[in-house]
Amino acid sequence: MKRLRCILILLFLVGVAFAQPAPNISNITNAAFPSLNMPPGSLYIPPRSIISIFGTDLADTTEATSPPWKTTLGGTEVHLASDTCFEASCDVVLTLLYAGPTQINAFLPMTGPTPEYRYRIVLVRDGIRIDNRLYMIGGPGRIFIDSSGTQADFVFEIGYDCLYSYSVSDPASCGLSWASGNHRAPSSAVTDAKTGELINSRNPVYQGRLISIWMTGLYGIDFNQQDGMWEGYAPSVNFGVAQLGKDLTGSVPFPRYGQNYNNGVLQNGVLHTDQPLWAGESPQYPGLDQINVAFPTCLNSVVATSEKRYDAFMAFADIYGIEQRLYLPFVVRAGDKDCFAPPPPR
Repeated sequence: MKRLRCILILLFLVGVAFAQPAPNISNITNAAFPSLNMPPGSLYIPPRSIISIFGTDLADTTEATSPPWKTTLGGTEVHLASDTCFEASCDVVLTLLYAGPTQINAFLPMTGPTPEYRYRIVLVRDGIRIDNRLYMIGGPGRIFIDSSGTQADFVFEIGYDCLYSYSVSDPASCGLSWASGNHRAPSSAVTDAKTGELINSRNPVYQGRLISIWMTGLYGIDFNQQDGMWEGYAPSVNFGVAQLGKDLTGSVPFPRYGQNYNNGVLQNGVLHTDQPLWAGESPQYPGLDQINVAFPTCLNSVVATSEKRYDAFMAFADIYGIEQRLYLPFVVRAGDKDCFAPPPPR
């Protein structure tokens, strides 16, 4: 009787497992700026990136963690399976930051056990390996790990804030939230490098201010054996500038290249920084990268006599060349160099 009871319990557990709805992946994006990877398609992403997997029935429960990241959250593991192997022993097991029924955030490793760069997502739910080989064809569930840097350096979007140039005429539009609206735009994860304060419409950036730009998949850094950190060279960072919905003449290059490298400079605009003070992975949060740099100082010899408000931005593009922007409030204070004033007559 006791043995029969055990068998019945096992059969019940197996029945419960197979009765679970099959997980469905509707999209995979970089976690920093998800809208760049919409509509759903195969994801091109650099190693050492944080990704977001969207769908249904992805995990049993909602669970988040802090470093060190775990490989199982909410009853789910996330594996990468290469096209050349179909056994669990070949899988790359990802570490997880967050898991829930409709979203999982995971961290891609630098390298895997195989030289492949094409992977399909395999979910392991409560010990059951769910391998949908249709993902090999493409679309959601398909990942190309691209180490060339063409899809690197995604700065985190943190919500919406007002376009700073409208903050006087439309102060009600200001305030950071996940709500879009008139005179509002996506904001970037940038903080004061000394205090850690978030740069926003109440705390704008100014020329020469030391800032930290937070991103994932930073290109061109290596593991430092001495201090055990990912760090290295980073190029100057460029910003475009707009005001009242119009790009300022001379602040945005043409033709547009999105976020690509050109002679060591990120082509976001022509207002560019000096060499960053430091670039690498956050010591506290693996996969979260940062660039510490001084915001550009304009070369104009004209001095501003009153405050002027602008909308600095970083431009990003997907593999199809579709561009989107993250904005940064930029103030030229009285006494600062007037970046966009015409030169004085001779």
